[in-house]
Amino acid sequence: MNAKKLLIILSTTFLTVLLALLIVINIEPTNTGSNKNTNAQPTPTPPTIQKNQKTNYLSHGPAIAPYIYSDGTVKYLTKSGGNLFQSNLLGNNIAKISNASLNDLTTATWSYNGQKIIATFSERRDSIKYLFNYDTGETMPFSNNISKITFSPNTDKIAYLTYDKINKSGGIFIANSDLSNAKKIFDTTITDWQIAWPAKDIIIIITSPSGLAQGAVYGINTQTGDYQILLSDLYGLNTTLSPDGARLIYSYTDAQGKNLKTYSMNIDGSNKYALPFSTISDKCIFSQDTRNIFCAVIKDIPPDSLLPDDYYQDAFKSRDDFVEYDLIKKESSRILFADDYTTNFDASNLLLTPEEDYLIFINRQDGLLYSLKL
Repeated sequence: MNAKKLLIILSTTFLTVLLALLIVINIEPTNTGSNKNTNAQPTPTPPTIQKNQKTNYLSHGPAIAPYIYSDGTVKYLTKSGGNLFQSNLLGNNIAKISNASLNDLTTATWSYNGQKIIATFSERRDSIKYLFNYDTGETMPFSNNISKITFSPNTDKIAYLTYDKINKSGGIFIANSDLSNAKKIFDTTITDWQIAWPAKDIIIIITSPSGLAQGAVYGINTQTGDYQILLSDLYGLNTTLSPDGARLIYSYTDAQGKNLKTYSMNIDGSNKYALPFSTISDKCIFSQDTRNIFCAVIKDIPPDSLLPDDYYQDAFKSRDDFVEYDLIKKESSRILFADDYTTNFDASNLLLTPEEDYLIFINRQDGLLYSLKL
């Protein structure tokens, strides 16, 4: 091969390589120096709320498991990523306060002092539960036999519902949060009880609320294990107990899951009467002295709805009126009505600040955490 042919071959090869490089450069996305995931979902923009407002958003994105400190500071977990944030009641200093990330978190329940959570995670079709200590970073898995868990309102104890499929035995137990010193207080093989520990000496268990089935509410003494049937044979039954365990608010429907009604009564069944408004009972919360309740009253219920099933399954969202009701005087007062604001509020996970000057809730319409001045 002479020098001329070699030069032509080398020149052709060089031009081919150069052309290929130019093509690659032109189709390769421009690198801006950012490592952001282009598939990441944007953070929802909080709604614009009218001035002279009574409400403030406390999160920039969907939140779960709010908790209020004694000074009124609110902390919560983000629904995406399970990051821990806190805010003041005006929402003007929202900040991340922990590097722990609880991915695939679906629900969480705080201990009385805000140190630990019972966290439920989604894993394929199953749910797994862990105890997580934010002070120490320690985690502890719960057995798959445990279906429901809740914290004591004033100690580091838990109550849980368990069922052993092999031995076909189950019950409700009280134990330390690490499951030590467990004691059975109630025998049951029903696995879908909902369980709450709202007052020191009483645990409430309730059948899963449905407008297609009659429900029951039991009160169990945490010291003796004695129990009483508080309510039964009511469709769509749900209830909220006062902090002292002496009074409850309950809601129910007719056998078609319609005609929602809300009642108040003492836990012994006395002083029972209908409230002048209708809402699902877990959209109400008691004041500390149990004299007043603060409720988010459901509006715009679709006429063909099955209650409370369709509400819990997100078949519709409510536009709530917020009211305060004096259980002694039997008088209601307006806090905020749906027609007052352009933002629609469908309140869940209601909490009261220690001074009872703000109501904290998660808005099912957008998933954000809000404060409402009372």
